[in-house]
Amino acid sequence: MSKVDRADKVYGVRDYRYIGGGYGKGTERDIMVEIMHNGPVIMNFEPTFEFMYYSKGIYHSKDAEWVSDGESRPEWVYI
Repeated sequence: MSKVDRADKVYGVRDYRYIGGGYGKGTERDIMVEIMHNGPVIMNFEPTFEFMYYSKGIYHSKDAEWVSDGESRPEWVYI
């Protein structure tokens, strides 16, 4: 017997979509508005090896030097 079979309640998803209309198009503000209007969101991130040394504050990958250099955001960013 699986945990789902023994669960008091089982929840499912009726509708889903990308915040901002497509993969990677949502902004922090879009995410905040989505949470305010519709509740929790599901997100993931796959950090680089350097993340294991992260200890506090806002994490920025060394690969994201475009942020500190004041350059515009690339079309796709691996984090």
